Amino acid sequence: MISTIQDLRTRAIYYAVLLLWAHIPVLAGLALILGKGILFPVGIMTVVSVVTTFEWRRKGAGLPAQLAAATGLAIGVSTVVFLMAGHEWQPDAHMIFFAAFALTAVFCDWRPIVAYATVIAVHHLALNFTLTSAVFPGEASFGRVLMHAVILIIQAVPLIWLSATLTRLFASSDALLQEAEASKTAATKSAQTKEQERLALQQVVGNLSAGLNSLAEGDLRKPLEEPFDTEYDSLRLDFNAALEKLSEMIGQVVQSSESIRSRSSEIASASDDLSHRTENQAAALEETAAALDELTTSLKGAAEAALSVEDIVGKSRLEADQSRAVVENAIAAMGEIGKSSMQIEQIIGTIEDIAFQTNLLALNAGVEAARAGEAGKGFAVVASEVRGLAQRSSDAAKEIKVLIGTSAEHVALGNDQVNKAGQALTQIAGTVSRISDLVSEIFSGTKDQAAGIAEINTGMNQLDQVTQQNAAMVEQSTAASNDLHREAVDLAAVVASFRVELSEPATKASPTVSDEGALGPTLANTSTDPVADLENLQFARALGGDNRAGQWQSF
Repeated sequence: MISTIQDLRTRAIYYAVLLLWAHIPVLAGLALILGKGILFPVGIMTVVSVVTTFEWRRKGAGLPAQLAAATGLAIGVSTVVFLMAGHEWQPDAHMIFFAAFALTAVFCDWRPIVAYATVIAVHHLALNFTLTSAVFPGEASFGRVLMHAVILIIQAVPLIWLSATLTRLFASSDALLQEAEASKTAATKSAQTKEQERLALQQVVGNLSAGLNSLAEGDLRKPLEEPFDTEYDSLRLDFNAALEKLSEMIGQVVQSSESIRSRSSEIASASDDLSHRTENQAAALEETAAALDELTTSLKGAAEAALSVEDIVGKSRLEADQSRAVVENAIAAMGEIGKSSMQIEQIIGTIEDIAFQTNLLALNAGVEAARAGEAGKGFAVVASEVRGLAQRSSDAAKEIKVLIGTSAEHVALGNDQVNKAGQALTQIAGTVSRISDLVSEIFSGTKDQAAGIAEINTGMNQLDQVTQQNAAMVEQSTAASNDLHREAVDLAAVVASFRVELSEPATKASPTVSDEGALGPTLANTSTDPVADLENLQFARALGGDNRAGQWQSF
């Protein structure tokens, strides 16, 4: 069904392509009948058909395919007229131009019409003067071409007007169809929306009614599982959240009431035991305080003794420092003695040189006296004495040198011993200094220990007072636990009408069955300050679990 202009163009281009391909066998048959060549007309028509088909497949019923189809129809008709050249029906074949021209109006676009007219005009004008027989029989005639052009224009104008009119009509029809379709769609959607809203509201009312009925009956285990419509689903979520919160609260009340009721008597017994233990603990704390007093006194005495030792070690350190100074002075004196010995050795060497020279002079004098004969005898005697004196001086110098060498060795040995004594005194001074530091540290540590013990003693006294107060509080809590037990029984009777889903966290103990038969998980959280919990009447939660008695015993 053709309802839009695009549908018409699609159908038209489809038939136009079929018509172009149909030209090929027609032209081939016509060429055979008239005895003309087949290859040229069939080849041209094949090319035109292929181009038009390609554009149709590539762009659909768009303008390129329309122009190709219009041009192809013009070429096809021109080829038919060309094959009928010399035949008496050639003028009649010109009617095919106008028939094919009318087909271009089906595209509802002026451009294919103009393209067809242009191809025909160029064909007639060009071939009239170059190959007249391909267009008209006889000789070339410009007037005949002009007449055909006028007829072509006269036909083109109404075709263009017709295509424009069809285009406007199809546009109006398309707009009306779109409006009608939109109205129909809107009406359908509106009806569907109202029906969906009615069903959704009915579902909401029904489910909420059922949920509220269960809630009124005390059954808190039935949340609304079926999702509502998006607009109302928040109501379902709020109802479930409120139900879950209420169920959680009632569950906690059930658990707490059962735990309180089942354990309050046990708390009273444990409180009595705690009172006795607290009295014993007070007595033990008093004895511990006395022992700490004695320890404090002992530590103070040790601190005073350490202070005395520190003074003695300080004096020893000072004396060691003074002795080290004396040894250092002795080392310096020994060094000076060593230097003096070296100088004496140099002087003795000089004396030996003088004795040697004197001996040489005496020897020379003796030689000269011998030469002088009798006149030099007296001089020879003097020379002999001088020579003997020089020899004795040389011997004495050698002995002194030996003694000085021995003395230098003794001085060097003494210097070495003094150095070792100085090093020993230095080590002794360092050791004494270290001992002094250690004694100071011992004194400081002993002093700190004494202060710490004093603080511990004070804390023990305070702990003794607190223990006495705790004993009084335990007596009060025993009476309160009896009242709590009676109130827990009443509370359990009230909450027994509710049915909830009991979820047990990791901190809860396994459920126990009471003497009356009601179920309720007991709490297992152990308080780090049971006395404070008893004072605030919250001990039931703090002492839950199966090992409460053991916890009280260990406390």
